[in-house]
Amino acid sequence: MPDITAVTARADRTLDVTFSDGYQGELQLDNFVHSYTGVFKPLLDPNYFSCVYVNSDLGTLCWPNGADLCPSSVYEHIQSINQQ
Repeated sequence: MPDITAVTARADRTLDVTFSDGYQGELQLDNFVHSYTGVFKPLLDPNYFSCVYVNSDLGTLCWPNGADLCPSSVYEHIQSINQQ
């Protein structure tokens, strides 16, 4: 699976994600994270949500508090949404 190489946070907890193979897609986090508890609870705050970054060593999406999203799961989810 490709790594994540770029991310842009938008309103309504949506991320524009680019992968190392050039694939791009939109991740609406509410459809991916089904329980905003623990490390994911701060992501409900739009200002904190916008702190998302790509950990280039792991190729994954991260937030400063340690919340992260697996690149292969994000890739598969975006592809499944785009195929509908």
